[in-house]
Amino acid sequence: TASVAAAAAGDAAATLRQHVRWHCRVSHVAAHTALLTLFADDFATPEARRLTAERLISFAGFKVSHDMLDAAEAAFAPVAASFAALRGAARALAAPSESLDAALSNELKRTNVLRAWPCDTVWVPGAGDAAARALAPNCSTPFTTCSVGKDR
Repeated sequence: TASVAAAAAGDAAATLRQHVRWHCRVSHVAAHTALLTLFADDFATPEARRLTAERLISFAGFKVSHDMLDAAEAAFAPVAASFAALRGAARALAAPSESLDAALSNELKRTNVLRAWPCDTVWVPGAGDAAARALAPNCSTPFTTCSVGKDR
């Protein structure tokens, strides 16, 4: 939500560049790691949250039970309002824009369509530090290697 707020308040193109760089990193991790993609709409209604919880529990390798689904609903329900606000802000930013198209095109060229390594830093001028802190890796955790100087 920090990146959506930064985009709404400032430079949406810088925030888009930041997210493309984050996805560049994720694509390199995903080449060797199982990932599950979740969307804000996966948490929009109690029914959607229950299906999402079922997917998450199964993905983690557990047998789904009613107790687990109830516990997941109790955990997810309080953040439903945040996801609603996020969806609204994202829709507002989804309007076509030449600057967003140019930012995406430039980042894809710079990263060889997310194939270049190491990926650029998520600390993009104009995108907001809160979003960068949320997207940047924690270089001090085990099994984390930071190859971009700005992230260290």
